[in-house]
Amino acid sequence: MSRILSFILLTSLTLACGRDSGSSGPAPQEAQDDATARCAAVSSSITRITDVIALINSLPKPVTLDCVIASLRRPFALNATASVISAQPASSRDKPRIFLHHEGLFLSVVPGTATLEFGETWQSIYSIKGELTFPIQENLADNAPFVGIGPIFSSSQNQTRCGAPCHLTTVEYSKQGGVTIFASQIVRPNPALDIPLDELKAAWKNCSTPDDPACQLYNALFDEADPLSFEFNEDFPFF
Repeated sequence: MSRILSFILLTSLTLACGRDSGSSGPAPQEAQDDATARCAAVSSSITRITDVIALINSLPKPVTLDCVIASLRRPFALNATASVISAQPASSRDKPRIFLHHEGLFLSVVPGTATLEFGETWQSIYSIKGELTFPIQENLADNAPFVGIGPIFSSSQNQTRCGAPCHLTTVEYSKQGGVTIFASQIVRPNPALDIPLDELKAAWKNCSTPDDPACQLYNALFDEADPLSFEFNEDFPFF
């Protein structure tokens, strides 16, 4: 066998040994780039609960909460509270309840948890209530956020309370696919428990564990652009 032929065979064997013939998935960097692309902010405006459902349904499954937040159109306005008087209480000052607001739609999250709550403004003093738990494995029906919402807390029906005592007046807004949709009085967090935007950014910068769901949510909030601050209407009651 000639030296040239031996060199060609050796080179071929070396290349074959360096390749995983049984793996068809993307390389780690390719997978990261793909995840970034999947969760890139959309250009369309998100102003209603149905818009969020359409966004979730457009994303490859399973859909995580941080991916949805990262996909929201920028900029959005943000308010955070350390209040624990809620069906979605803050875990701590480092993991507060965070409200995102855009044109009448409120979304709320708590870093480290898997629930997204909705409040869509109706008749200026009410909001239509909804919630979803992540990850989401398949496309959702339009009424999915309302299935677990009731006027009073009901453990037997696995429903979250949207009415008294926290939200005062509660009314039936409509029915959709056999599910009753409720609206209740908009209330604001106690302003004494507000958390400044700079404190939230500090919590984000202190994240040291990339796989921590709280850090992933903070990355979704702050990686691409700084949110704006907003204040709730002072005419709304608070608890």
